[in-house]
Amino acid sequence: MPERVPERTSVADLARTKALPEDALRGFGVTDVHGGGVREEYLSPDGAPVRDRFRWTPGGLNSSTWEERDLPRTAYWRPFVPGLARDRGYLLLCEGESSCWTAWHHGVAAVGFPGADHIGVLGAGHLAGADVIGVIVEPDDPDTYPRGADHYRDQVLARLAQLGLPDAQRRVVVLDLTGTAADLVELHRQDPQQFPARLGTLLDDARETRPPFVQEQR
Repeated sequence: MPERVPERTSVADLARTKALPEDALRGFGVTDVHGGGVREEYLSPDGAPVRDRFRWTPGGLNSSTWEERDLPRTAYWRPFVPGLARDRGYLLLCEGESSCWTAWHHGVAAVGFPGADHIGVLGAGHLAGADVIGVIVEPDDPDTYPRGADHYRDQVLARLAQLGLPDAQRRVVVLDLTGTAADLVELHRQDPQQFPARLGTLLDDARETRPPFVQEQR
């Protein structure tokens, strides 16, 4: 019997899966693709053209592909992120777009890596406005972190060090979700009303990386 091909997702399907309003996802630049799937609009902080990403299924391996254009890849970001970072004083670094949607829905600044193997796409412009940079580390899962959660964390910290962080004005902390939730999406789904308070507790308990920070490249 032939293997069943997963049905392609839509903005409405993603909204239901992530327990977020459909209008919110559309406001974040997520649009339906004719024939199924969604397009996730990527923008660079300086306004330069970059590649968008297509999501064909709600999640899992091979759920997304890049737009086939000769353009650079960048971190997942929206123009309102610096304003949120200034209002809150902090910004979260996440893996994937869904965690960003969840954070933005709650008025929290977040920037997403389009996969654990794309840490180098993060630039200084993505981090504008924040006094604290919080690195979200999800429970260790080979589908999310092919080389392990610790390796992912170390590579993110190494990239921040390359960008000059932490510094005299800005701190870097690590928020480990192990034992709490699979990711920010699940933290939201567990209790949307309590999401801000629980995230605040995670920030309060986060381990700080103090300057001078030196990370050996691996």
